Amino acid sequence: MNIQIKNRGWKVSVVLGAMFVLAALNILTLITWRGATATDCDVGHNFINPRFECGFKNIIDKREYSELKSQLRTYIEQKENEGTVSDVSIWFRDLEAGPTFGIDEREDFVPASLLKLPLVITFLEMAEDTPALLQQRITYGNIVAGPSQVFAPGDPLQKGMTYTIDELITHTMVYSDNNAAQLLYEYLLRYYPEALSDTYRDLGIIDPGTNLNMASVNTKEYGSIFRMLYNVSFLDVEMSEKLLALLVRSDFKDGIGRGIPGNLVLANKFGERSDLSDNQRQLHDCGIVYYPGNPYQLCVMTRGADFKNLQEIIAEISRMVYEEVDSRRIASSPQNSDFSVRMLKNALSVLGQAFWTPASDISARNLTALNAKNAIFDPKRGNLE
Repeated sequence: MNIQIKNRGWKVSVVLGAMFVLAALNILTLITWRGATATDCDVGHNFINPRFECGFKNIIDKREYSELKSQLRTYIEQKENEGTVSDVSIWFRDLEAGPTFGIDEREDFVPASLLKLPLVITFLEMAEDTPALLQQRITYGNIVAGPSQVFAPGDPLQKGMTYTIDELITHTMVYSDNNAAQLLYEYLLRYYPEALSDTYRDLGIIDPGTNLNMASVNTKEYGSIFRMLYNVSFLDVEMSEKLLALLVRSDFKDGIGRGIPGNLVLANKFGERSDLSDNQRQLHDCGIVYYPGNPYQLCVMTRGADFKNLQEIIAEISRMVYEEVDSRRIASSPQNSDFSVRMLKNALSVLGQAFWTPASDISARNLTALNAKNAIFDPKRGNLE
């Protein structure tokens, strides 16, 4: 009987050992991608960002972008002199604690479809407390017609069909469908008349009311929305992830998307407006470029006579920004390699301890201690998880 118990304990130890093998492999993967763990953290620093205390290394050089800013100004002036564009505004932010820069970032533009983002944020914020809201159904019947769309939605709503709010949110973000947005807007006006105004205020955007022609926004204000989504500082984790995942699926990739390699992920929202009194067209594109290990935010707003020219200008600005970011990439240093080797040894040590310890000796306290010893530092969140 004692032998059976001993054998059973040994088998459990083997199973737990196998589990720790998988855990060790996961640790190595996370070390490679994130670049740091809490195991070798120093504890003698009180005033610096804790990620650097834990061995985190910058992926790109964090110097100011003064040279790029000068090059962009020269390019914009050239296009303005050619008559290709009237106004261009840029806002850039390194989302991994890096520099920012702007060019006429306080210049006001008509946001147009950019306002669909605060609209959807309003619904997702309410859904945090009332998840069933997203399953409410709305029939697409007669609605107030919105502005005409030059960049028509790839999958437009079908009149007479009934959609859930969640489906309308998808059509609004992925296809920038004006009719889907209008149905959402009318629903808010009927059941939650103050909700959208509250969102505008909390995001730092001037509430346009019901006259969207009077709306105005600039690249710096609007760009901050993406930073809040990325840093989970407005919506909760699940809703921030949900919204960014929808923006990644946006079918407009002819602006910022044309200026970056096709294998990079882009979460973006664009806006277009053509029926303006000054006969000028406006095209904007804002979002997050998920550069490996160091995402950055870019927002470009333009005003001119021809959408094709405006697209090309946004794409060229995006290309210039990407190439500058990519040129700053720091090669892996021997220190980083040594750090990974040390972490491998730690993981294998834990593995060996778990494998040879009888199951009866692996108490909840021991497992908690092992988990704490190998807690992974996430530099994207700025904490231990």
